[in-house]
Amino acid sequence: MDEVKLPHQWKKRYLGELGYIKGRIGWRGLAQSEYTEYGPFLIAGKHIKNGKIDWLRADHITKDRYEESLEIALEIGDIIFSKDGTLGNPAFIDYLPDKATINGTMMLVRSLNKYDLYPKFLYYSIDSRQFKKLIYEKVSGSSIPHLFQRDMKNFKIVLPPLNEQKKIANVLSTWDQAIDLNEKKLQVEKRVLAQIINTLTKKNNFINTKYDPISIDKCALFVNGYAFQSDCYEDQGEYNIVTIGNVQDGELNINSQTKKVSKLPVNINKHQILSKDDIIISMTGNVGRVCVVNKSNLLLNQRVGKFIVEPNIDKSYFYYSLRSKRFLSKMIAKAQGGAQPNLSTKDIKNYYINIPEYKKQVIIGKYLNLLDKKINLLKNEVDLLKVQKKGLMQQLLIGKIRVQP
Repeated sequence: MDEVKLPHQWKKRYLGELGYIKGRIGWRGLAQSEYTEYGPFLIAGKHIKNGKIDWLRADHITKDRYEESLEIALEIGDIIFSKDGTLGNPAFIDYLPDKATINGTMMLVRSLNKYDLYPKFLYYSIDSRQFKKLIYEKVSGSSIPHLFQRDMKNFKIVLPPLNEQKKIANVLSTWDQAIDLNEKKLQVEKRVLAQIINTLTKKNNFINTKYDPISIDKCALFVNGYAFQSDCYEDQGEYNIVTIGNVQDGELNINSQTKKVSKLPVNINKHQILSKDDIIISMTGNVGRVCVVNKSNLLLNQRVGKFIVEPNIDKSYFYYSLRSKRFLSKMIAKAQGGAQPNLSTKDIKNYYINIPEYKKQVIIGKYLNLLDKKINLLKNEVDLLKVQKKGLMQQLLIGKIRVQP
């Protein structure tokens, strides 16, 4: 972080002077086979989401194993984060359903004196841009990313007076609550949409019409992606290559890690150059995930398939039929048997969709699309809140924006 002039009474202190910092040293022979159904919780980075522990997904160990390392037993007000692999992703411990500890990939930080360092303020400092910069500096070029306790002890935090620490933490907590509330709304809307999709894409009591089972082969032309070679990938390029990892359930995830090329391969087929509103599917790994293309300059990679829907089939109705639980379950079942789940073209083309008359297809497709747009608007609102909170947090933590007394 660039040096900035701090407000009066604000200081920079080493975390080692203010905090208790511990990580598990080794496992003392603990194997995953020793995990239990009940007992003290064992927390890993995969159990953290949006700064909170998902206790329902956490692992458990025996009381004896827990008591072997009481120096990392969790307390209310602790902060934990990943110190190995994917670094950071902190969580604030504001609730403990039972005894809990951390696994070998995690680190614990605790305020030694809550009158010097307010725990929730410490959490936001560890979630800050400054801390992410520390991580980058320490692990850049390392084949195995790892943060040591000494790195944390030498981490400098900007420390306002205690009263202002509390006010800053309260402001940021308000943003977190708004984000959490909207994310819960988003999950509810997604579940509702999934239920309605499953109902309206088969014979039901709401629409008085006949549904005919028709194979995908009769509804759409199915085509495969281009076999890109890894040595042609570039950091900067005009075209993004859509792989199975980009295809989420109902969402195309193009990000900074997406592979790129500058030029179109000379032998690429026209159908492998994606257009907006194309329907694509993952065929390997997490098979059966379907989404609609919503960006330009995208190329279809191998193991990602594309549907070119026939004119007598409503495209939206066809898409949401593939978003049904029935379709996903069938594709997952078909893909089993190998070391890695794989769908064949035949598996997909032989699946039967329940098709009503065309006018009813259009009505159902438009209705489901309307619900989907509502979800996208809510998702955009959540994303905006996160961006706003991130910017505000950076300014609050260095005193560029002050909290009124």
